[in-house]
Amino acid sequence: GGLSGLGLGLGNGIFKDPSEIYVGMLTSRTLGYILVERFKLQEYYESDNPTIAYKGLIGATTVTNGKDGIITIEVEDTDPKLAAALANAYVEELTKLSQSLALTEASRRRLFFAKQLQEARQGLSKAEAALKQTQERTGLIQLDGQAQVIIGAIANFRAQIGAKEVQIASLRTSATERNPDVIRAQEELRGLRLELAKLERKQPQAAGDIFVTSSQVPESGLEYLRRLRDVKYYEKIFELLSQQYEVAKIDEARDSGLIQVLDKALVPEVKSGPRRTTLTAALTILVLVLTTILAFVLELFERAKQDPRHQRRFQELSRHFKGK
Repeated sequence: GGLSGLGLGLGNGIFKDPSEIYVGMLTSRTLGYILVERFKLQEYYESDNPTIAYKGLIGATTVTNGKDGIITIEVEDTDPKLAAALANAYVEELTKLSQSLALTEASRRRLFFAKQLQEARQGLSKAEAALKQTQERTGLIQLDGQAQVIIGAIANFRAQIGAKEVQIASLRTSATERNPDVIRAQEELRGLRLELAKLERKQPQAAGDIFVTSSQVPESGLEYLRRLRDVKYYEKIFELLSQQYEVAKIDEARDSGLIQVLDKALVPEVKSGPRRTTLTAALTILVLVLTTILAFVLELFERAKQDPRHQRRFQELSRHFKGK
């Protein structure tokens, strides 16, 4: 589930099979050269060119993606220990590479929220500094309780709107506009904006309403109100983004364990090839063919020696070689 965001070809918000992504990474040049360097395959293949060593590794490796989503890695080599070590190293390097590339949806969300969280932290620091300066200049330390309620309510709605916008932007990194999560988040964003508009709209206060419109706050405290509202806003958005960031971190940690080894590669006790029976049969046939050809050649040679037309030629050749 966590890997459903590995979207390639997000035509209708349907994500590509993650095992296909892993197969592509296993056969990639990046991972191949990592193994070439790790196992010093240039020396093993006696080549000064790393490309030749890489091609030798690729030629000895077979990666198969089964219908059940299980990936099989096969490595053939004359050294059975090296073959097993390479097969296991493929999985180890795949895990490292997938983590460094932030391949999963959770990884991308974690990086996205980390950036937004840093911006919110900077905004909060600036808002707190501006509030302090306003307090020192105006002498206002605290507004009445009703003004505090107004400020808190407005800041809360604005922070929720900001956090929801960030969430939608995060979802769009791995999903289309028709994705159900994106549609639901957009509906929630519209609802929050409507509530904020009602709160800030200039209208008479309804009976029993615990809020008053922001226009009813005394003019003398407007500057302080704005500064305090900014602080409340950044405090709330920092809190909301922190929650989403922690959730993304947990999801990322869970996703990192999705690459699991079902059967670890062991040093083979029996050669995979060539098969002894096949080799013996092939050599027997080859010897039989060569023996037959040799018999025909010797027979033709003997017949040629007995032919008067060729005897003189053989005698000349014999004298020629003896003379040398």
